[in-house]
Amino acid sequence: MAREIAGTIASRAPIAAETARAVLRAAATMPMDQALTYERDLQTVCFATEDTAEGRTAFSEKRRPVFHRK
Repeated sequence: MAREIAGTIASRAPIAAETARAVLRAAATMPMDQALTYERDLQTVCFATEDTAEGRTAFSEKRRPVFHRK
């Protein structure tokens, strides 16, 4: 089960997976409001990447995305 979940996460956009991991690690030591602000800031970074555009394009074209960590 854990390997399946890890495989699913690994197949996603790498920048998004890495920022999610960073948020989870940091949130454990932050007050809730600070953790939510941090998450929102990192989401803004994720949405500005080329990988986000690739994900949306691949979805609309019904194909698997090819992420380039940009």
